[in-house]
Amino acid sequence: MQRLRAREPVGFALLQQLRCAARLDAGGSARGSARSSTVLFADLVGFTSRAERLDPEDVRALLDPYWQHLRAELERFGGTVEKFIGDAVHGALRGTARA
Repeated sequence: MQRLRAREPVGFALLQQLRCAARLDAGGSARGSARSSTVLFADLVGFTSRAERLDPEDVRALLDPYWQHLRAELERFGGTVEKFIGDAVHGALRGTARA
């Protein structure tokens, strides 16, 4: 493996060696399909100030049911949770292909 110096730009060839990137197959198509999709961003109003006054275990006890409920609702409609960031949830619902 190649060692990088500070401030040295990382080239595509090096990324390929590190298996962090790959070129598109020459026989494949780089053209995708248009889709209508929905992205969900949700968080709890006033949660940060409330969480600052609680023990970490109590914060987790509040968040676990919230995370479970949002995950279940997203999955019920064919979506996924992209990430949880504290009380914030980023979810996506895959749309249908458009002509």
